[in-house]
Amino acid sequence: MRSAEAHVWDDSRVKGGLPGLQELRARTIAAGATQIGWKIGFGSAALMESLGTTGALVGFLTSASVVTDGDEVSIGGWTAPRLEPELAVRLGSDVSVGADRAVLQASIEALAPAIELVDLDLPPSDLPGVVAGNIFHRHVVLGEFVTGASLPERVEVRRNGELRAVAEDPAALPGETIALIGHVADSLHARGEQLRAGEIIITGSTTPLLEIAAGEDYEVTIPGLGNVTTKLRN
Repeated sequence: MRSAEAHVWDDSRVKGGLPGLQELRARTIAAGATQIGWKIGFGSAALMESLGTTGALVGFLTSASVVTDGDEVSIGGWTAPRLEPELAVRLGSDVSVGADRAVLQASIEALAPAIELVDLDLPPSDLPGVVAGNIFHRHVVLGEFVTGASLPERVEVRRNGELRAVAEDPAALPGETIALIGHVADSLHARGEQLRAGEIIITGSTTPLLEIAAGEDYEVTIPGLGNVTTKLRN
């Protein structure tokens, strides 16, 4: 069992956004979407220090925001579009609150490269609004999942074929993947839910968020896992 610590979801600012987050998810599912997993954001040490938070925020993923690998995405009208190169984890077993490291590691069924597209339409300091808006999430592009793969040691981002960013230590910004799975499980428990087998977690940006514009094509490559691409249009 992990030791108990002050939980980010006990923060009154974060709590203030939870009803809006739950309402947004309920509306999305009622419109025909299927819940597929969870997203992590605001997990870098520098951002947590500046905001006075104690852990990453956890939002949701549904089929409504999934973009097929290689397809175009319209970002016309967005306030401040950004791209996040991420690792996607698919779980092979349920994960309960307080699970130890061995259980967390064993829960990983497969890994894939992922791209999250976000729109920074609020200041990060507006935590109730950020939480209620699902932590800026707009779309996710998932690569092919690979079973039995090792956690990544490098992430590369190319814009229009040219190298734009590299993460030599992909866990440096978002945090260690195994610990993040436990954090999601604990966060969901605090909301009366549980992390389930078959769900996907995108674990946070492996590089600083990348400013993007229509007309750009992006490819995220994780050696050992392959790549994932998207085309940005108005």
